[in-house]
Amino acid sequence: MTAGAQARGVLGAVVSGRVRDVSEHRAAGFALFARGSSTVGQSSFTRVAEVQVPVTVNINSEQHGGLAAVTVNPGDLLVADEDGVVCVSQSLEKEVLRVASQGREVDARCLRDIRSGKGVAESFRRHRGKL
Repeated sequence: MTAGAQARGVLGAVVSGRVRDVSEHRAAGFALFARGSSTVGQSSFTRVAEVQVPVTVNINSEQHGGLAAVTVNPGDLLVADEDGVVCVSQSLEKEVLRVASQGREVDARCLRDIRSGKGVAESFRRHRGKL
C-alpha cells in the first residue's frame, strides 16, 4: 500500500482505524498516523474510492471516546505526531500559527525557568497565568 501510494506522489496518510507493518512504512519514509496498530491485514475491500473530497471522521462520537465529528476538506492542514492528529481548516491557518507560535514561546520560557531551578507551579504561574 505504501509503495503504491508513493508511486502516486502521496507523502503520507492518516487512518481512522488500525494499520499494520508500521516499521515498514517508517523505513520507506512514509508518514503514517493511525488510531492504532494491528497484526490483521486490511480487508479485501480496502481501497481508495475518491480523492480531493471532504471526509468526515468520528460520525458516531460514542464509538470514539466522545470525540466530536470532524470534517477534513481538501486543502486543510493535517498536523500529526505520535500523540495524535489535528485538522486545521484553511480559514484558520494564520490564526492557529499565531497562537501556536505564542504557545511555543511560553513553553520555552517555562522550560528555562524549570531548568534554572524554579518549580513547575511557579513557572506556570509566571508565564501561563495558571497554577
